[in-house]
Amino acid sequence: MKYKERPLRALLQGFAEETTAHGISQIASSKSVFWRLFWVLVTLGGGGMVIYQGILLFNTYMSKPIKSDIDITYRRVSSVVVIIECIVHC
Repeated sequence: MKYKERPLRALLQGFAEETTAHGISQIASSKSVFWRLFWVLVTLGGGGMVIYQGILLFNTYMSKPIKSDIDITYRRVSSVVVIIECIVHC
């Protein structure tokens, strides 16, 4: 079966109607220029916010220096307590 070529406009229209990105499908299904422009602005605004938040998150991650403090304290434990604990819990 030979592949039937479709014009680019028809491919893009099919993609826009079937995509799960809601803004793109709203743009494709809008009947008036007003609503189409509205959905273009909403979609671009949402995409811009995603990019903006991603850049903020990345910059915050990169600006934090890695710092580790480890405090080790030793205390003497009587061997009698350890033996009694072992007998009681074993």
